[in-house]
Amino acid sequence: MKQSTSTDFPTLWKVIDRLDQASILYMLTGSMALNVYGHARATNDMDIVVQISDQNVQKLFRLFEKDFYVSQEAIKEAVANESLFNIIDNETVFKVDLIVAKKDSFSKQQFDRRREIKIGNRTIFVISPEDLILSKLEWSQESLSEIQENDIKNIMRVLDKGLDKKYLETWASARGFKERLKKIYDAVGYQS
Repeated sequence: MKQSTSTDFPTLWKVIDRLDQASILYMLTGSMALNVYGHARATNDMDIVVQISDQNVQKLFRLFEKDFYVSQEAIKEAVANESLFNIIDNETVFKVDLIVAKKDSFSKQQFDRRREIKIGNRTIFVISPEDLILSKLEWSQESLSEIQENDIKNIMRVLDKGLDKKYLETWASARGFKERLKKIYDAVGYQS
């Protein structure tokens, strides 16, 4: 698997270092994860899934309050609704969406399958490429975005035979994306 060698992500490392220090489990997802897996795409923000509960709200707020825009109320709301909140680095003005991990079996499976990947001389937890594909299938259905489907095709082209197709097909079927996954397979020349 191709690994990113760029270490020029000051906001990313600030956030990851603090999550690690606070023992908050996380995984990078979205376009930044796509970049890690070898398909460069510009992005205006980064998405990080975090495992937090209402007991972590104050702790998380304190991690970022000094040098990030962060709302304690937004964190509480995101935890209650298993949704997201954002923080903005005051120095770089880069936005980070922190997505509260859901408690369903699929989300737990995603966390169990996250990968520890080396970037430069550092390591970071990143969503598995299969789970990134499944997440993008879900996001593209909600937003009707062609960008998400193009991202999926690019992941499949870059990683080619390195994907666990059985896992992909099982969860795509369980989540109602089987036909859409098949169309994408056809578009990139995959056999199902």
